[in-house]
Amino acid sequence: MSISGSERPRPLAPLLLLAGVALAVLMVDRAIHALAFRLLAASEQPHARLYLGDPAGAEPGTLLVLGHSRARHAFPARLLSRHLCRPVLSLAHDGLGMESVAALGADALERRPGLDAALIEVSALFGRDLSRTDLALYAGQSPRLARLVAEGTEARLPWTRLFRSAVLNGQLFWRGLYHIGRGAEPARPAGAAPAPGVLAAFRAAPPRRLIPAPDAVAALRSLVARLDAAGVRTVLIVAPLHPVARAHWGPADWPRTLAARLGRPVLDLGGVLDAVPAGFTDPLHTSVQGARATLRHLPGDLSRCGDGPG
Repeated sequence: MSISGSERPRPLAPLLLLAGVALAVLMVDRAIHALAFRLLAASEQPHARLYLGDPAGAEPGTLLVLGHSRARHAFPARLLSRHLCRPVLSLAHDGLGMESVAALGADALERRPGLDAALIEVSALFGRDLSRTDLALYAGQSPRLARLVAEGTEARLPWTRLFRSAVLNGQLFWRGLYHIGRGAEPARPAGAAPAPGVLAAFRAAPPRRLIPAPDAVAALRSLVARLDAAGVRTVLIVAPLHPVARAHWGPADWPRTLAARLGRPVLDLGGVLDAVPAGFTDPLHTSVQGARATLRHLPGDLSRCGDGPG
């Protein structure tokens, strides 16, 4: 019995179907990515402004803030700008290590010609760079971020090369969306003293010795050298720590040891909030009340106010 043309098997049909489905998925992926970046381009979130905004719109006299969550809490951009009477660009982000901080700082220096001062919270030297994957969002705009993200994630996340929308799964993206139409930081509670249970849990954890990795120190040195060469006034600073955290983190003189290692001053504000009962939300992070008190201890030459800071 002969088999008619319509009844003959078509071995390529399943493969063509699969290829069509794969192509459709990739097209949807690209469309989602493109739409997301059109939205982010309208955001006032600092990282979105840095990588998607117009460099010509950079304000002269801008102060750059770098670090991880401790910098973000201790030196909130809105309060800092008001206190120092100058524009502030804060690229501090939760969970970053110093290598990520240095990449962001170098990009800011190139993309924002108005920078003339920088505040670097040095606790990021001891961070584990838990949020490095967040920076993948802007890896397409920054070769530095692309290299940095590839070093830590390429083996674990190879699909990010194929699916562009994978980079949208992070805090920076959602914060970028939140800040569309919102020019100021979201308000945070003024805070109260950390709960006794939180302090007890912190005390019960094994003590932590603050010994920075050589790569982290090298990244900070490189960033500071870039800023110095550009004539940017750079302040290395330790944000306030609750007494429980200071007792837990050792050795006690680590800021002085770090300053000697770097060959430049480190402004240690670790204990400036000891007399501020509601200065912290937890042992590592200041409240808004604590941040207001902290700003009074910044160097006076950072201020652009007519009569000094405050």
